Amino acid sequence: MTFNLNLNTIVSPINENGTTTLTGLITDLDIIGGEVTLDIDWGVLDINGNPITSDDQTITIRDGGPNDADGLANGRISFSLTHQYLDDNPTATPSDTYTIQVDAKEEFLIGTDAVYVIDISGSTSSLVQGLTTPVGDQNGDGSSNTILDVEIASFKALNQELRNRGLGNVAEVSIVAFSSSASRLDMEPGTTGFQSFTTPDKDSDNNGIKDVDQVLMSLDDGGSTNYEAALQQAIAAVTTAGTVPNGGNVIFLSDGLPNTGGSFTDEANVIRNTKGQNLRAFGVGTGAQLSPLQQIDPNAQVFTNPQDLLNVFGGAGAGTNQDFDSIQITVNNVAPTVNIALSSITINENSSVTVTGSFTDPGTFDTHSATINWGNGTGNQALTLNQNKTFSATYQYLDDGSFGGTPQNGTPFDIYTITVSITDDDTGVGTASANITVNDVAPVLGTLNDNLPGLGIIVEGDTLQLSANYTDVGTKDFHTVKFNWGDGSPINSSVKNPLNGGIGTASDSHVYTTAGSYTATLMVTDDDTLSDSDSVDVIVAKKVVLDWKPGSNPSSMNFTGGGTIPVAILGASNFDVRDINVASIKFDDQKDVLLNGGGVGVNVRNNGTYQVSYEDTNSDGYVDLVAHVNKVSLRSVVNPNQEPFRSDQQIYAFGAFDNSYFFGIQQAGDPIRITG
Repeated sequence: MTFNLNLNTIVSPINENGTTTLTGLITDLDIIGGEVTLDIDWGVLDINGNPITSDDQTITIRDGGPNDADGLANGRISFSLTHQYLDDNPTATPSDTYTIQVDAKEEFLIGTDAVYVIDISGSTSSLVQGLTTPVGDQNGDGSSNTILDVEIASFKALNQELRNRGLGNVAEVSIVAFSSSASRLDMEPGTTGFQSFTTPDKDSDNNGIKDVDQVLMSLDDGGSTNYEAALQQAIAAVTTAGTVPNGGNVIFLSDGLPNTGGSFTDEANVIRNTKGQNLRAFGVGTGAQLSPLQQIDPNAQVFTNPQDLLNVFGGAGAGTNQDFDSIQITVNNVAPTVNIALSSITINENSSVTVTGSFTDPGTFDTHSATINWGNGTGNQALTLNQNKTFSATYQYLDDGSFGGTPQNGTPFDIYTITVSITDDDTGVGTASANITVNDVAPVLGTLNDNLPGLGIIVEGDTLQLSANYTDVGTKDFHTVKFNWGDGSPINSSVKNPLNGGIGTASDSHVYTTAGSYTATLMVTDDDTLSDSDSVDVIVAKKVVLDWKPGSNPSSMNFTGGGTIPVAILGASNFDVRDINVASIKFDDQKDVLLNGGGVGVNVRNNGTYQVSYEDTNSDGYVDLVAHVNKVSLRSVVNPNQEPFRSDQQIYAFGAFDNSYFFGIQQAGDPIRITG
């Protein structure tokens, strides 16, 4: 069969600036897994009708490689290429026709380097069966047309082909000769030391014979046949030469009669897969056994003269297989194509959007004008185009209202269609549109400030103060400010004027009269019903009565020395002291210290229990909790000569009871007196 290129029918016509896909099939490659070079002339012309060679392409496709559609090394390559036609030059007609021409060439060898693996076992002294072209006595051993003679002549022909390809001073050639064992040969007889490879043109001893040919002609037959050793040395030759994957060839010639050594398929896999070399095996003469060679190369073939080997590699002495094909495509003129993008498809009122975009036009010398319509009733506006066919424009949507920017139209958002129109000098018009949503924006409430102590607890009768700043990008919005104290008291509500870009302030206070847990909330709502809010949790501690030094009035306490001082936390109808968590009780002369987690606790006995008792100290029928406080601890937090005790004459108690809190104050009419 003959190497053949066929281009498939393509889609035609296409629009200028459009892309065509060119597909084709190359069949009957001589090298299974070989490479084909495609030179593609896309037929592109400039405005004057001259070819534009910069669009031409040269690519290399491997049979079974990533660009082969079927992915199989089977002597067939299916390819697919694309090309973009930017214009319908050269004429001013609505369309023009181009001729696409493709030149396909199959190279007979892969890459630049070669390792020649040659069988010199005793069986190669036999005459070649089926020899069609005599080769004579190649090694001067007195015998002509032996298997070894044909091997030598074939490798000499391949070496000449490397020179024909212009690789005489580039390719690195190694020779592995094998029989019972194998060895790499010294490739430069005229160079001191062992040279594992040389170039095809090298003549190191200047005797007029290329070194590769001279080394080949020095071979003699003898010994058994060891394929494993031969391939191991071939691996070493590739490694020594530093040949990169897909950069070289390992060509194995034998009569196919291995009779010593071990399995050699693993070495073949290393050469082909790990080293990435083009591994080919050939049997010499019709008497060669192919089955062992096919373990090296599944596509192993028999040849009967050197020219057959060259033909297998696709050269036939010329170095390539070649075929041509062409096809025509029509390109139509079209109007400009416009593409736009928005910096955001959703913005808030009073914000801006930027429209960026580009356009293409097959008329590369056309001039263009453009307009933009923002979709809000302001009409078409001139749009400046850049030389690189791009543009950009920014617009501020002041409100989410109706045309004209009227605020407070009762909708949480409005949608506008932005349209860019570009007209070429042939009246062709291209447009592109995009929708933008302009949202009403809720007011933003700043940090909610409060006067709560660290524990978030206040006492019955205390005042909670809340305040916060707020902003709104809707500069024309009115705002309703509401304080909900969470205790069932009336909601405080007031209407605020528009901020006009400024900052609003909301503040209020409330007295909590009943112990409990509450949530106080501040909400700011604009006139389009959007709002922002924040809240704070408030715990109101129950106010209870203390009696320091129960049974005495005034309550005189001697702070000197050791010991403890008793204090009664008086029970009541709505306060059962037995629900108090004794471990939580703290004492201090400063209210804020206790509400921020400070103070000293109840004295602990030596046995680890709290020193407390339950009794009715004031004979009112309710149980009181009598707690003892260590004097030393109490002196650490109460100084009778300093504020606040000097003014308040109070030592407070604070603690937890029944999932709530209490705050104790010395009973009226029984002042605390500290002596010592």
